[in-house]
Amino acid sequence: MTVKDMECQFCCRGKVVETEEKNHVTVVLGQELIITEAIVGRCDTCGFVNYALRKDVAEGDSHAEN
Repeated sequence: MTVKDMECQFCCRGKVVETEEKNHVTVVLGQELIITEAIVGRCDTCGFVNYALRKDVAEGDSHAEN
């Protein structure tokens, strides 16, 4: 299964579409986190975010900040 074939884990109707977003806000362990440049997998039907990754990490940049 590729990302193109991924079904939304929330509504089970839509397909997950990858987009680049700036200043994506998410919550990790109860703390708000802002990802300045993110690759976001968002459902094309309900809008639910199935995943969000830092762009430099998603692209395999070995020099990405920790």
